[in-house]
Amino acid sequence: MEALPERCSSTGRRDAHRIKVISVFGELLATPAIRALAEHDPSAPYYRLLCLFATGTWQDYAANPNIYPALTPQQAAKLRQLTIVSLADARRVLSYSDMESALGLEATTDASTTRILEDLIIDGIYQSLFAGRLDGMAQEFHVDSVTARDVPHTTHDGHDALAPLLAELTAWSQRADDALHTLDERIASLHDDRARSAHQKQSDHDALVHAVADVYASAKSTDEPMDLSRA
Repeated sequence: MEALPERCSSTGRRDAHRIKVISVFGELLATPAIRALAEHDPSAPYYRLLCLFATGTWQDYAANPNIYPALTPQQAAKLRQLTIVSLADARRVLSYSDMESALGLEATTDASTTRILEDLIIDGIYQSLFAGRLDGMAQEFHVDSVTARDVPHTTHDGHDALAPLLAELTAWSQRADDALHTLDERIASLHDDRARSAHQKQSDHDALVHAVADVYASAKSTDEPMDLSRA
């Protein structure tokens, strides 16, 4: 399989975000040639655009569109689909109204916003960006699964974006350790119960054997013939 940076370089660095099969751009952003684009003013907007496609959303673009190159219709559709990926990762039921707002479709007048939204979702499903079911009556998209996106190192306000993820993973690890400890204690308790049960069964068996022996001995002494010579 062709490496991602090689594939993108073969299509042109500025066109990497147009390739439908790409939804994760971290490997591309990590290459020295791409990182160098950030230092050159003519190429910097395209580097910012690639960063936007890696971790951003349509709302990030709409908040400051002048720092990016103008989006082609294909690029706009791709960014909106990546935004749906981010929404689907946070919630499993997405209302049409919430998605239309997040995708900047409220002001669309040349066609039905619902049709545009559904076409974006259907195309995203074919690209394996997410999977789910459209409910036109309820105006909802029920998400079954969603692909991963790049994790930003910092939030848009400059805070460490990895710290909450690390804290969540640490908490999960602690919960897993606690669950394993509880499971080990339960297994040990079951082994003790089993050992006590086996010991009790053996004790009951021994007591039964002794009782039978006593009854047999008592019956034997009762059945002995009388000594008539003493009569």
